[in-house]
Amino acid sequence: MKHTSQSLPTLSHEINNYLTIIYSQLQHIEHLYKYLSKDEHWLQMKEDFSSIFHLLDQALEEESLACTTAESTLLSDFLLRLYHSWLPRLSERQIRFSIPSEIEQVSLPVSEYQLEHIFHNILNNSYDAICQKESSGTYTDFISIETELHSKSLQIQIRDSGCGMNQSQLAKVLNPGVTYKKNGHGIGLPFVLEIMDSIGGQLKILSSPGRGTIVILNFPLDH
Repeated sequence: MKHTSQSLPTLSHEINNYLTIIYSQLQHIEHLYKYLSKDEHWLQMKEDFSSIFHLLDQALEEESLACTTAESTLLSDFLLRLYHSWLPRLSERQIRFSIPSEIEQVSLPVSEYQLEHIFHNILNNSYDAICQKESSGTYTDFISIETELHSKSLQIQIRDSGCGMNQSQLAKVLNPGVTYKKNGHGIGLPFVLEIMDSIGGQLKILSSPGRGTIVILNFPLDH
């Protein structure tokens, strides 16, 4: 039984990660087929997904996070996998996607599941923010990932050319249950913040209407 209980946090992270990807695909399908946004069964299915997200959020408390923070993930390998995973979807929407040409060979003090959750949530938000505004031309919109290595930390910036947020929205965006997306669940960014807090990292968001958003992640490094 002890082995089973120790594996639950990892299992919860894995389930949450795959559900996030599936939910993102549902939003993409709804964007392609507008009539679904008014379909009763479709809306009920999305509500069911939101309920599952909330249940998982309750399961992933600080004790669960503590079980996985001893793990680490090599940044270079992770970003390459992330790039190839997201490129087809973003290219379909004519959104430029870039990562550093040379990636620092450092390991971040988070499990791969946690890192996937962090980036998939942020990239989903960037994608939705771009889709909410009118594009001004072919491949004029972008999402970029930039890294900056310091002596005791690594900073990662995720920038997008989305619709952005005003100061009132920005002040509340990290609060649980707060979302500015249609049919959003409002637990993604708060959980990202929880992960960063659990490892002694920092999360900062800069944004303004019409000028996009910058999400800044500071990861502590052990030497």
